[in-house]
Amino acid sequence: MTSVPQLASLKTKTSAPAPPSRKSLPAPPLKWSAPLPPSRISLPAPPDRLSLPPLPSIKSLPEVPTIVSARPLPSMLFLYAL
Repeated sequence: MTSVPQLASLKTKTSAPAPPSRKSLPAPPLKWSAPLPPSRISLPAPPDRLSLPPLPSIKSLPEVPTIVSARPLPSMLFLYAL
């Protein structure tokens, strides 16, 4: 209800094609809000999978202590390595 008057004022201030494009932009973000939760769950899943296979490979390397001391950093290091 409050956005209706705001849109009207915007229409008078800016050209007609401007308001429609702006309305379209806020629409997608709202839709993305819903898939945000699944995305968050999907993000942590891949790192775990990546951290599993690389662990053995790194164990062979002498950088084992570095990864052990920085457990939460391994995923970041792997991403950088990729």
